[in-house]
Parts: sequence; C-alpha cells; structure tokens
Amino acid sequence: MMLAHSGRGLLLSLKLTGGDRRAGLCILAGSPPSCVLRPVVTTGTALAAADVERLTEWRNRYRSAFLTEFTATNERTERWLRETVGPSDQRILFMLDDLEGRTFGYMGLAQINWDTHSGEADAVVRGLEAPPGTMRVALRTMLLWAESQLGLTTLRVRVRSDNPAVAFYRRVGFVESHQIPLRQQRQGTELHWIEDASADSGVVGLVYMNWQPNSEC
Repeated sequence: MMLAHSGRGLLLSLKLTGGDRRAGLCILAGSPPSCVLRPVVTTGTALAAADVERLTEWRNRYRSAFLTEFTATNERTERWLRETVGPSDQRILFMLDDLEGRTFGYMGLAQINWDTHSGEADAVVRGLEAPPGTMRVALRTMLLWAESQLGLTTLRVRVRSDNPAVAFYRRVGFVESHQIPLRQQRQGTELHWIEDASADSGVVGLVYMNWQPNSEC
C-alpha cells in the first residue's frame, strides 16, 4: 500500500515539476542511453507550446490508429493536457527526446489502478525518424519504470487489429490475451470505435495484450 501511495505521488509531482531535462526528472532509456523520456508538465505556464504543437500534429497524422478519430487542434490538445491528463492520478505522458534534445515522439501510461497495481501503455507515437530500436527501448524503459517506481505489476496495451503497431508490441514483449470486435459510431465530426461483441469479428477488433518481458523478440 505504501508503494502504491508513493507511486501516485510521484506520478502527480512529475506532471507539476517535470518538463525539462534536469537529472532526476527525466528517464534515460538504453544502455548506453539513446533517448530521454521527458514528463509533460500539464499545469501553469510550464506547459510547452512546442509540445502541444507536436502532439497535435502527430495525433492528426495517425488519427486512424486511435479509438476516437477527429481533427485535433492546439487548443483541444492543451485543454486535454490541462483538464484530462493533469488532474488524473491514473495517467502520465512523456515526450521522447534524443540526446541532442530533438523531440521525436511520445508515449504514456493510462488506466492506472492503484488497488490492483495495473495500468496500460497509451498513445505510443513516433513522429520523426529515430534510430532502429529506439522506440522499443523507450517503451520497455517506461514499462520497467512503471514497475519499479509506480509499483505496477500488471501492464497491458490495447491496439486496433488494423494497426501495424501490433507487431511492434509483440517485439517489446506483449502477448495477446483476447480480441473484441469494434463497430463504428459517428458523433458529429468524430468517429468512435466501440467494443461490441455482437459486431462482425472479421472487420476490426481491439486487441488486448499483456506485457511479459521475457517474451521480447
């Protein structure tokens, strides 16, 4: 219980005080290090406009990979960071920087349940080119950090079956547990993919995968 409490406090404090590359606030990935996971600050004036713009641009580029498809704007992205990511003790977002400070992607943790010590990898996006294997190293580092620093013992990911990232997650060590069919639902200008066990299983499904580090390819 103490570890869960400590992990929750760490997660919330990083969203308040992270945002730069000072030692202790960022996570080095790789041995030797190849990139840095930089916590996204979600409150006050520290919210970086450049990060908001990157998140918006890359969210639009890969909108068909998400369960909710819409055209993102900087205003909507900033509101999401301040009102959804920031106050929540169940999620955190990291920008991925190379060792020269160039931001090339982002990834996060979401759906954290402190009682069951579980969570899932979320919003894993590479926006710019990076050396082969860098995204895999970054994701594995984040998952190991979630285990050791947040006390999460069960980590998973959910991904649309038509997303080529399914193969990427397998290489990181995720193993499929089950799949649920999805159906489309239009709400104004947004397209929502909703789990529906009665839908045609031959179309698009939501693949549930559990992380088993020893299964990494």
